[in-house]
Amino acid sequence: MRHLPTNWAAVCLCALLGCGVEQADPELGQRQAAITDGVVHSGHPSVGLMLANGATVCGTQMHGSLCTVTLVGKRTLLTAAHCIDPADTYIVCFGAGTTYKPVKMVAHPGWDLSTKLNDIAVVVLDKDPPVTPSIVTWDPMAKGQQVTLVGYGTTGETLTDAGTKRIAVNTISEVEALRFSYLGSGGAVGNTCYGDSGGPAFATIGGKEAQVGVTSAGVKPCGTKGYSTRLDSFKSWLEQNTGGDLYTDLPDTQKPQVAITEPASGAKLTTGQVTVKISATDNVGIGEVELVVDGASAGKLTNSPYNITATLQDGAHTLRAVARDLSGNSGEAQVSVTVEAGSQPPQPPPPGSFGSKCDSNNACFSQLCGSYGPEKYCTQICDPASNPCPDGAECLPTETDRFVCGPPPATHSFDGQDVLLGGCQLGQAGGSLGALLGLGLLIGLALLRRGRLLRPFASPDCR
Repeated sequence: MRHLPTNWAAVCLCALLGCGVEQADPELGQRQAAITDGVVHSGHPSVGLMLANGATVCGTQMHGSLCTVTLVGKRTLLTAAHCIDPADTYIVCFGAGTTYKPVKMVAHPGWDLSTKLNDIAVVVLDKDPPVTPSIVTWDPMAKGQQVTLVGYGTTGETLTDAGTKRIAVNTISEVEALRFSYLGSGGAVGNTCYGDSGGPAFATIGGKEAQVGVTSAGVKPCGTKGYSTRLDSFKSWLEQNTGGDLYTDLPDTQKPQVAITEPASGAKLTTGQVTVKISATDNVGIGEVELVVDGASAGKLTNSPYNITATLQDGAHTLRAVARDLSGNSGEAQVSVTVEAGSQPPQPPPPGSFGSKCDSNNACFSQLCGSYGPEKYCTQICDPASNPCPDGAECLPTETDRFVCGPPPATHSFDGQDVLLGGCQLGQAGGSLGALLGLGLLIGLALLRRGRLLRPFASPDCR
């Protein structure tokens, strides 16, 4: 069982004189067995053509011999064992154009020419074809089940039209331990012929089309009876010889669909605290959604709703949402926003710096922890003439000859409550600004100067 010759004179001569076991055995198997009563087919991109005996290009002018193959992994093919010979060289084509070279070819060790059993082989290509593979199934076939046959063979016993992909349907007539068969052709029923060997038999399992068999042999004349090797009978062998590159389900290559629903692109924000609302969907499932602000991650979520809050400084910003699915595919969406000047929420000063909360002198870089009402803050020595206070704070006198900085005129959050740290709280008395209410300015400084402890300064007048 070898090649389908493209020397058609040799085909006719073989039919007349007999070639090896072909004359005595009615079953076909010499890299033979094309679709009869089928139609030209442009679908099933995973079904390709394998050429041998010096073939170098794919196209209408082919030389050498041919079989049909099916891509069932990134670069793994299934074909018939009788289609490969270690002494030959091969190329594989998926349509005209790029050719692929096998780097590994493994025929089942039990392949038997006389019985036509165990007629299955694995071929590994040198690179990944840019086509979607077919999936295989280990579900057993049953009598009466419909199968779809695809191949590049001839359309009849004496015809010479191999090399064109065709498709046909038939029904399983008998199921054996290692193969199944289908009868007849004509009247919308198709069968296999010379050159279809190694091609797929597909069936719909669980709503998905999957390969269930490999075209192996047939009874003369073409269209009488065809045989396909059962894939489910070779599950262990196929798993061992494909190195994991065997799809039992289609790989997920679809990117998630992502959109930022709020804020809108071009929005001018009046606050730096913004909640970015992200919509993300995927054909299989979302793994995580990440918000990236100006190139830096601002948080991730693994469950919807995908609402992530970020703090933005004044000015222009780029918000990018990245959604990743469970297979590592990612989709992105991006908007640009501007935070208007002066819209920033007040931020607490860094620990130890002027105006930050403290509980002792050691908590402050200046070693000075003062008090204002119930709150304590880090302060520093100042001079009203030459050493003003930072952040617009007043330089206030103490009961000694020294001055210290009062609270910065900003609102900060202490223990979840906003506390006014600057200015004076004045009450109304007789229609005019009157007595100072609740000032309680007790800086309580532990200033160590010239070896003596300075006393707390007195409350200044409010102006």
